[in-house]
Amino acid sequence: AEYAKPSIYNNAGLGFTPINSFNGVLDGNSSTIYALNILYSSKDDGALIIQNNGNIKDLTIAESRIEGLSKAALIISNKGKIENITLRGSRIGAKNGISAAFVCTNEERGQILKCVNLSDIFASDLAGGICVYNYNYIADCTNNGGVIANCTESSAVAGGICASNHSTIA
Repeated sequence: AEYAKPSIYNNAGLGFTPINSFNGVLDGNSSTIYALNILYSSKDDGALIIQNNGNIKDLTIAESRIEGLSKAALIISNKGKIENITLRGSRIGAKNGISAAFVCTNEERGQILKCVNLSDIFASDLAGGICVYNYNYIADCTNNGGVIANCTESSAVAGGICASNHSTIA
């Protein structure tokens, strides 16, 4: 299934309001969501979900924009499972911080499996094609999008899969 592109923004121009905590199952059933706009460049976190403790799978997000001041990604912190998600033709960026296609921090219990990024990721500090920080497990993921850490300081890092890996990428 494909969901129609909205003709106007909601939430006073900021787009979709992020979900603070998700604990269930989101099965996209191979559906595509178009024009998911989350424009929080004046607020800390720009994301679909701030904290994922559940299972998110089988979904494509296309032609979307996610912006945050210090963090931007589909999910800010992942302690659950993200599987078979594709992000294409989109732009994700953090004005003064870190950003990734799928997850800013993949926590100790978090799993990211079979995800594909076909979008551009921008950050002023750390940028990752799949995640920024990995503390558990990433497998069978690919990044074919642009990843740019645009900072004049030597601490800026752009990683195709992960900017800062502390565990397993298979």
